[in-house]
Amino acid sequence: MRKYLFLNLLIIFFSNCTKDYLLDVTVSPPLSGIVSPESGSYKEGSTVSIVATPNPEYEFVGWSGDETGSANLLSFEINSNKNIIAQFQKRKYNLKINILGEGTVSEEIISSSKNSDYESGTIVRLTAIPSSGYYFTGWSNDVSGDTNPVEININRAKTITAKFQKKSYSLEIKVEGDGTVEEEIVDTGKSTDYLFGTKVKLTPKPSEGWDFIKWKGDYNGEENPLEIIINKATNITANFEYGVFLESVGRWKLKKKKGSELPPIIDQKTLLRNNEYDVYDILFNRDYTFILNTNTGQISGTFDVISNTEIKLINQGTISNINVSNNQIEFRINISGKFRFDVTGQRDQNFQEGKIYIPDTNLELALIELGYDDIPDNYIDSNKVSEILFLDLSNKQLTDLTGLENFINIENLDLSSNQLTQVPIVNFTNLKSLNLNNNLFSVLDLSFNEKINSLNASNNPDLTCIKVGPSLYDNLPAGYVADQASFELECNCPTLTLTSGFNSKVQTLCSGEPMNTITYQLGGENVSAFVLDSNSLPLGVTSSLDDNTITISGTPFFDGSQDVYNIVINTSNTNTNCSQVSKTVVINKNIDSPVLTLDSGSPGQVAGSLLNLNQVSQAVCINTPIVPIIYSFSGVSNGVNVSGLPFGISAIVSNGVVTISGTHDQIGVYNFSVTTIGSNQCNELSAQGSIEYKVCD
Repeated sequence: MRKYLFLNLLIIFFSNCTKDYLLDVTVSPPLSGIVSPESGSYKEGSTVSIVATPNPEYEFVGWSGDETGSANLLSFEINSNKNIIAQFQKRKYNLKINILGEGTVSEEIISSSKNSDYESGTIVRLTAIPSSGYYFTGWSNDVSGDTNPVEININRAKTITAKFQKKSYSLEIKVEGDGTVEEEIVDTGKSTDYLFGTKVKLTPKPSEGWDFIKWKGDYNGEENPLEIIINKATNITANFEYGVFLESVGRWKLKKKKGSELPPIIDQKTLLRNNEYDVYDILFNRDYTFILNTNTGQISGTFDVISNTEIKLINQGTISNINVSNNQIEFRINISGKFRFDVTGQRDQNFQEGKIYIPDTNLELALIELGYDDIPDNYIDSNKVSEILFLDLSNKQLTDLTGLENFINIENLDLSSNQLTQVPIVNFTNLKSLNLNNNLFSVLDLSFNEKINSLNASNNPDLTCIKVGPSLYDNLPAGYVADQASFELECNCPTLTLTSGFNSKVQTLCSGEPMNTITYQLGGENVSAFVLDSNSLPLGVTSSLDDNTITISGTPFFDGSQDVYNIVINTSNTNTNCSQVSKTVVINKNIDSPVLTLDSGSPGQVAGSLLNLNQVSQAVCINTPIVPIIYSFSGVSNGVNVSGLPFGISAIVSNGVVTISGTHDQIGVYNFSVTTIGSNQCNELSAQGSIEYKVCD
């Protein structure tokens, strides 16, 4: 009994001694949900159940801390103080972006409780980025409109479509000149409009007499046909030009047609006449620039093609009557106020656009050594020569300076110790110093280089004359050295040099005696020679000018009208700086020379001058009188012998006149001669003739 009582007391004691434990339940993140119960004190060994309930737009994740689990209802036994956390997270929604067309959409989180996913409430900025050749047209599905960028609130699953369309561009084709352009679509997504990326073939179609030259505008080039890809609004101009443009492009070596300088022009600046000008070459470039090299310097500028036979040299003059064929050209050039004449030309086969031809290898090697060229190919870039102000080409064994005429900005030029006979410096209007020492010059023309203040032309053994302009002629700079050479306003004035008949400028001749031929070589520039009075030549003597050689020759026949013939040869030249030259050849009739003149029968001819040409010939009917044939004789002749006359035809001599007349009755041809009598030193003169008798109806 006492035993049962003791046990009951122990149970009551221990029951009254059971421990209490604390329970603390929290929510993470705050305000994301509620738990029940949140806290309390519980007896050890007791079982507790807690429930997690998420707030709107949150979902329960699980329990952590002293108890774990994933169900929102958690039951556990109290055996210690417990801290338990209810874990919640924001709901996550899928944001699906669709693309219509070609482009991308960038997504940028503007405001979110987390940094990684699109949780409920996340603000996302969407930016539509079109691909090349496309443009953004708007949003569809869960977003509408064309605002870009657009901000959206992720509060549910959303699908958004960004719409892009291919750009469409205009292609405008313009035409300069006479022609059309054919457009052909090569590759496009549509067949009617030029969408972005469309490949279009453009084929220029020039009209007759025209040529396609180039494209201008949004494309520059000369391709034919041209394929372009449309990636923007495009404006292209097809440039057509008269056919003579392309035919003329290049360099032409020119030659003036002598005698075509009409009407006369006097250049008021240089006082040169029209026929004193000459042209060497002309260059037509594709960029409508030209360079004309003349004997007075270089003329350059731009040109315009007026027609297939005319080119206008802007502010300079015109080129007309153009004819181009087989690398040959001819035209009339008119440089306003300077000259106007016709020229012929040949295409320079050595021409390369943008290059200057240098045929002398030593000259090109010298330019390479100076850094103005790189490889020895007989050409130098034309854009480099404009930079050259000082050029030392001394002692380079140069013989040909072709190409140097284009170095027009040179101020200091040293060509000493070479083998030069010519120097093309007429274009060097800025030249101040020139060294030509120790070369082979015979004549120098510096008349268009008036800025030269230092000249060394010594040690040129054949140099006799240096031409200078009027401003320097009376005021030569002290820095001019030229040994024996003289400075003149004109060096190539007319000259007449006797080249044959040195001891025969005065000749005494018998009638019918060939004279000693006399020739003069004509020298100078733009000169000619002529016999002052053609009547000063005795019958049978002629004068001729061929290849600058004037010749006096022939066999004189004297008619008794004069005994002395003064043949005066004069030069002609329009250069006012030159004096003309005159030479006289004298032919005297030998006093012992007979004279025999045909007075009728073939009046006015001199017997014996050219007997076969001056032979008298008559044809008459039998028993009909001939036309009287009358000769007169004079000088030392005291009579004549007449032979060969047929019966009935007689010769009567009286007072220096012989008359042949009469009739004959027989058919036949009768040749007769008349010969002078009385000359001692000279040969007698003899004239022949014939008389034919025939039967007439």
